[in-house]
Amino acid sequence: MEYRAFCKVRDEFQDHAKTLTDAWQETGKAVNARFPRGYIRTYGELRPRWPYLDEAHQTLLCQMVQLCDVNRWNLHLWDLSGTAGAAYVWYATIPVIAVMEVLCREFAKIKSLKSQQNNFFSYIEVLKANKILTDKLSDELHRLRKYRNTVHLDAAKTPTIEGNGLPEEWNKACHALQELEQTLKQNS
Repeated sequence: MEYRAFCKVRDEFQDHAKTLTDAWQETGKAVNARFPRGYIRTYGELRPRWPYLDEAHQTLLCQMVQLCDVNRWNLHLWDLSGTAGAAYVWYATIPVIAVMEVLCREFAKIKSLKSQQNNFFSYIEVLKANKILTDKLSDELHRLRKYRNTVHLDAAKTPTIEGNGLPEEWNKACHALQELEQTLKQNS
């Protein structure tokens, strides 16, 4: 699509979104517009990502990744800046990190690796100690784990939004998830 046409459609969409928002607020009735079909990946598309997991954990992760698909759509469609934008990036990143935590926990169980405690920190450490995770990947997982903890464990800190308008922390989490999935598949 030509950029000028893209901008025209975007501006019209923005106007329609405002009209619908005003109507929803005035009437108290939900808009209930259909989410774009085909954008959220199906269980059939997602399950092959985790051949080493049982069906229940595959289902759990399918649900989380579908939520990530919705969040990705919102992150790249709406211009949210300032505190709300930063908080939304943090909020959208949490499910990506949750998927990584489940993968680390379940992979450690599959491999019968005992961690010191039942938490994300320990799962990362036991996978690193057993040469499943590289130092670089384990460092990134720890950084993301701390990012996840920012708001709900430390009220003095708040997430910030990056200057280029892109959800950088979310993008970094998605890249780390891809690397983790490849690593675990190779080691299964």
